[in-house]
Amino acid sequence: MNFCEEDHVVTFAIAEFINTLSNLAYVYFAFATFPSKEGGGATWWAPPATNLSLLLLGLSSGVYHATLKHYNQIWDESGMYLLVASMDWYIYSYPGAVFSGPIAKPVYTLVLWGSCAAVVVLNFLDTRGADFGLHTILFIALLSALWPRGHFGRYH
Repeated sequence: MNFCEEDHVVTFAIAEFINTLSNLAYVYFAFATFPSKEGGGATWWAPPATNLSLLLLGLSSGVYHATLKHYNQIWDESGMYLLVASMDWYIYSYPGAVFSGPIAKPVYTLVLWGSCAAVVVLNFLDTRGADFGLHTILFIALLSALWPRGHFGRYH
């Protein structure tokens, strides 16, 4: 079942032309939202996790939609995990967060990035198609972690 546009309609070289080009928006925003050095932001050698995630998502999703290969789909999914995990990481580990402290940031880092890495590795090792269940569980968990903190921040 194909949920995206028809394959190879615009050009034979790129499977899903519009989906491939639309991923350039992620790449653009990865650079457009990069904090400036004047504002005390990141440097070229230490970019924020969200910007790296946007860049990975844009590149990997673009390559996947251009080729429609299974391993490129795993990279596409990895970009989605990392983007949502970076948002989770920022809203739960910034100074002054409800559960912030000297232990909280390393714990969040280990849990979020460790679970993403574990699912990505398992997806690469299991090519029978069983990776969809892991993808669904991780992605729902990462997205579900966003709303309580967002709701708390909005009303408190």
